[in-house]
Amino acid sequence: MTEEIQTHPLLKKLIDRGIPTWRAEFHSAVNNTDDVPENYFSSESNVKSRNVKMWWINGDGVLCLHKGKFFMVPHANVKFVKFE
Repeated sequence: MTEEIQTHPLLKKLIDRGIPTWRAEFHSAVNNTDDVPENYFSSESNVKSRNVKMWWINGDGVLCLHKGKFFMVPHANVKFVKFE
């Protein structure tokens, strides 16, 4: 568990109910924490900007952790996900 998760109890609750995801593809490009638009993220990507840790949050979308910062991609923009 990362330090960021331990210091944010609400984020920890989301992660606890989320499904670990290794790839997510989007209908339109999504900005990562560096404001670089990407059409997909993967926890195992060779491209650093696309290498994102993710959890599917039912009813909300994909919770993403990139370079120590969290962000959410709404489910309406998610084309598909592959679970770990």
